[in-house]
Order: sequence, then structure tokens, then C-alpha cells
Amino acid sequence: MTLPHSLNYLIRRNAKFFYQTLLRVSSNLMKDFIKNKYHLEPGVISILHTFGEKKNLHLHVHMIVSWGGIDKEKNKLKSIAVSDRVDYPKLKDLFRANMLEAIDKAYKNDSLERNFKAAQEYNDFIGSLLKTPWILHLEPPYGCARTSDSLHW
Repeated sequence: MTLPHSLNYLIRRNAKFFYQTLLRVSSNLMKDFIKNKYHLEPGVISILHTFGEKKNLHLHVHMIVSWGGIDKEKNKLKSIAVSDRVDYPKLKDLFRANMLEAIDKAYKNDSLERNFKAAQEYNDFIGSLLKTPWILHLEPPYGCARTSDSLHW
């Protein structure tokens, strides 16, 4: 999940906020998606990248998300069919909405360092972010581990 470069101005001035927020929003998005659709608690590993291949500011997170998880009711590990599809446009829209909500909250709490001269300038900036493409790249799941009642080492 990648933040648009039009946010780089704010990211430079509020690095800690954006690093923490991107990690939180992205992992919660995937955990909530799997929990709500499949009623499972997945595992998530996130890696924050701050720069791209050209050594430019390019804030994004790589994630490994289990394609399955713990069924809390049965206390068992359960996998999801590899062929099951993800509503990519919905996830992408949720990613943008959740990030913009966090940015807006920080702006309204006056905890975001910025140089907007007036509220309208900020509103125009947020409006432009709604029109900017947000990148959410999903790879298909790899082969899933078999589940069983007992683990063998």
C-alpha cells in the first residue's frame, strides 16, 4: 500500500505520524477484511519502506498476510480457498478513506505540521487527494499450508 507523492510535503514534516498511521491503517484494513468476510483472525507482517528505487521519498508498506487464520469459535486454524476473490476496488477505497480520516483528525487536532494558509486551501488539498490514484497492489495467495488438528514437526 503506497501513499501518493502529493502527500510528500506533509510526510517530510510529519514523518513519525505518517509512518505510524500507514502501518496501522494498512494492517487493520487487511485484518478487518479477513475478519469480516471469513470470521478469522489472520496473521500480518508489515515492512515499512520510506524510499523507492530512485532513492526518492516513496512511502509504502509491504505486507505478508495469512490467507486464512484462527477461527475463534472453534479455536482452529482455517485456510481460505486460494480461488476466493478480493474486492480490490473496495479495499483501495477503504485504504484511501482510512488514511484521509486519520490525516483529517490530526489536522483538526492541530497536531499536523503544515503550511496551509486557510481552511479552504486544506480542503482543496484533500479534494485533490480524492482524485489522485492510490496504489494498493495485491499478489495472489501462494500455496496454503494444510491445516490439521495436530501439528507435526
